[in-house]
Amino acid sequence: MNRVAKDLTGEVIDSELLLRTVLNNPARVLGITQDSPGKRIAMSGDVAIARGLLEGGAQVVTSYPGAPACQYPDILAAVANKFGLYVEWSVNEKVAFEVAAAGAKSGLRTCYGGKDLGMNVASDSIMQFSYGGVEGGMVMIAATDIGAYVSSGEFDCRYYATMFSLVGFDPAGPQEAKDMIVAGLDISERLKIPVLLLITNEVGWCHSPVQLGPLPEGRKVLVPDKIRWNMRGAEALHARKRWQQQQLGVMKELANELPFNRLEMKGDEEFGIITTGVASNYVQEVKEAFGLTDIAVLKLGCFNPLPEKLVEKLLSQVKRVLVVEAMDPYIENKIREFASLSRKAVEVRGKQTGDLPAEGIYTFELVAIAIQEFTGHKLRLPALDKAELRKQIVDLVPVTRNPCPGCPHRASYYALKQALRQTGKGGKEDSFIIPDSGCSSSSASAMNMASAKMNLGSSIAIMNGLRHSGVADREIVATIGDSAFLHGGVAPLMDMTQHGVDGMVVIMDNAGNAATGHQPTASMGVTAQGWDTKQINFALIAKACNVDFVKTVDPYSLKDTQAAMVEAISKKGGQRMVVSSRECAFTALTRRKLEKAEV
Repeated sequence: MNRVAKDLTGEVIDSELLLRTVLNNPARVLGITQDSPGKRIAMSGDVAIARGLLEGGAQVVTSYPGAPACQYPDILAAVANKFGLYVEWSVNEKVAFEVAAAGAKSGLRTCYGGKDLGMNVASDSIMQFSYGGVEGGMVMIAATDIGAYVSSGEFDCRYYATMFSLVGFDPAGPQEAKDMIVAGLDISERLKIPVLLLITNEVGWCHSPVQLGPLPEGRKVLVPDKIRWNMRGAEALHARKRWQQQQLGVMKELANELPFNRLEMKGDEEFGIITTGVASNYVQEVKEAFGLTDIAVLKLGCFNPLPEKLVEKLLSQVKRVLVVEAMDPYIENKIREFASLSRKAVEVRGKQTGDLPAEGIYTFELVAIAIQEFTGHKLRLPALDKAELRKQIVDLVPVTRNPCPGCPHRASYYALKQALRQTGKGGKEDSFIIPDSGCSSSSASAMNMASAKMNLGSSIAIMNGLRHSGVADREIVATIGDSAFLHGGVAPLMDMTQHGVDGMVVIMDNAGNAATGHQPTASMGVTAQGWDTKQINFALIAKACNVDFVKTVDPYSLKDTQAAMVEAISKKGGQRMVVSSRECAFTALTRRKLEKAEV
């Protein structure tokens, strides 16, 4: 298989890097390098994000893998050499953010990306960083899984924009995602404050035509301002907080002129709708489908700060407003506050009044019913209920988290189950298995071996807590993947040894972030850009933490794996670890194809 492939323009992209990941087809990113302003190309949201970072002149892009937006770094890694980019899959979101933040403070344009839950991991650093601001531009991408399709939570990241005084953008589709990144980098560099871009699964996974903009010819290196780095003392901190609010005040004026904020109003409308992001698509669809001419619509692309002049104009015209937004009533609460402070006698309806739900994805039918109730119009919904049709389609598609054929985790769990039975710990009341997030979790659930599960990297600490809570009559086993262990499992392991916790840890090392698209981990020996590098040794980490029993096995050798687990379980007290290490079956298959080996 060729190492490189040709883009539509004849430019070279690194196809091997794409083939290693869930993208596994360079054709999906054709056109990413084209310098053809005005041309329209079908793109997914992830590809559009990558294109926006190229058009915006980003020079450092970091992330930790997490759906629903975890493909754009892989795409950029494949063209990094051509554009002078540095792309990194970091060990966790905190590290990823800090690497990108250092670049932004040094004068480069950078991007940090993570999923909604990952923003919590990086939040400590984001808070301190935001006080100093940036010298170059910085966009932070917060990928939110509306509906919790591939996550253990459904978290509204817009609150971070308010908490940390960030500019906040919420695109309705791939075109806006690309354009907002370009605008966000410009605004960030101009105002010296970061921009938060919300990406939902509906934006990241959908496809639509995207009009290309120009690619930059080059960027000057800016001189960093030392004030960006020093945030010590109350006086300096308070001064920077006042500066943040001053810069947001400037942005408040700019927001009224942004093309992402649009007010569609003739002046004789009776009702008003304020909507943002993916929800705005359903509002527009309903309005067009039923010819609703008596509704003025304010579509917001910038949620922090609000374009107050446009909001004022709408609230001065109508007496009733329905706020249509996904997730929490973030915009709704802001509108209520604005109406109260500006003394507007406007009835604001939305989630808090029970008109719309505060969880799950929105649909055409859901929004149409809400508008029908709000306006009193009798809308003639289609005879064949689209909601029921969608449900029938979804029901036809099996939803499964079963491990893939050849998954080494399946073998690890089988060996663990047999070892527990062999040592008399096979009953439900005899053991407590705590799988961590990722493939180790889905495999455990499929094999009925999951007693508890929380967030990424938490399994070892939960085991510690159970022991400290007096659970002494069960064999407690924490199973954790290689990426999860490096992300957040090392510190709990040190806590485990420091406080003498009796327990067993099984590290399921499949050499990559398989659950999110086979992005490399520190144990894989390769970087995002395909550079060979050092590999982390889990057994050495365990020994450095003074774990009492450590053994590394290959789960494909079932007899040896089961024997190692029996030995670990049979040890009386202390910390025990089995490292079950085998390359992901999908990665192995791809590697053999790349090596032109017979499969």
